[in-house]
Amino acid sequence: MHAIFSRCLVLLFAFGISAGAAEERIEAGVLALDVHISRTAVLFHVVDQLSEWSYFSHRQYGRAFAPLSDADRAMLEKHKAVRAGHSWGEGLEQTFYSPRPLDEALASGVAQGWLSAEEAAAEREVLRHFAPRIETLLAAQSDALVAFREKLRRELAARSALIAQFARFTGKAPDLVPVYLIPDPDAHSMGGGYNGGRLTVEVPTQADAMPTTLHELFHAFLNTRKAEIEAAVSGVPGLDLTRLFHRNAPELPDFVKQGDSRHPTGTEFFVACKEWVDGTYRQMSQFYSRAGHEMIFTAAGHPDVRGHLNGHTVSSGDGTFQAYGLEIVAEDRDKIVPGVAYGIKPINTNETYRWQVSAAFIPVILQD
Repeated sequence: MHAIFSRCLVLLFAFGISAGAAEERIEAGVLALDVHISRTAVLFHVVDQLSEWSYFSHRQYGRAFAPLSDADRAMLEKHKAVRAGHSWGEGLEQTFYSPRPLDEALASGVAQGWLSAEEAAAEREVLRHFAPRIETLLAAQSDALVAFREKLRRELAARSALIAQFARFTGKAPDLVPVYLIPDPDAHSMGGGYNGGRLTVEVPTQADAMPTTLHELFHAFLNTRKAEIEAAVSGVPGLDLTRLFHRNAPELPDFVKQGDSRHPTGTEFFVACKEWVDGTYRQMSQFYSRAGHEMIFTAAGHPDVRGHLNGHTVSSGDGTFQAYGLEIVAEDRDKIVPGVAYGIKPINTNETYRWQVSAAFIPVILQD
């Protein structure tokens, strides 16, 4: 079987991307990119998304690979166990977002101390398990990846002024940005990230991934000032979340209930915050436009439940009450355990505009 699979793999990539990687240098003013289409990177990225180890995992991969077998799920649990010791940028990205073949990348990762030999063995088993299906995806979209690489070259050349603005804003440019293009099975969903000094871009079959790429490139520029940014915000409090109210809670102010009743669908929960700055204009909307919008409800011994802010802001206008509308993610409603009190954990995506949970926050029962 191994020999047959090896011959199939050669045929699979004969007219597309090599089983190792395709690399091209792109320069745009002060910015230099090494753009890779790497089998190792794609294997890892797709498995990482399939495992849904993070709230930020992209679920279009799970939809495309459904249904997953019990064996598939067992392998994803192995990956999640490795991920438990390696958050974003803590070794796995450095190991797998690589132009090297899989075994060479694993050996290098162990030698660099990015992961242990035991973790490397587990990851090898998991990635090989999913390899045939992921390689089919990569082969099917190889032309789209190559086309996007050429688009990236043209677009960056045309946006040299924007790149120069990035550099002026941060005062310096990254020395070199490794970019890994990933096939996306969805026509319109997409994503990207800059972690561990590597930039990834999911290239969908129809939508344009260029805006996502520019967004993540800006993160690469900001990363050159990471130490200064972290020092500047160290000890600075975020927006304090004080309480969660159901829309029918008797303690919720009448003006909120009346306004919500006029809303076409209504808002399920309101998460209250205490900060208020006199004399400012639309401060809640301004904070909302910059801060993360996702929250996790946690209870010991029970699955996490995801929530997200829905854009609805309410305020008394004088600082006595202000809150953000929050909804439970539809696919997580079945995870709620009636009568169980949940704490809340905000997902911060901005180092300056951050949420924090007040020490006075009372765990809430999401369902009676």
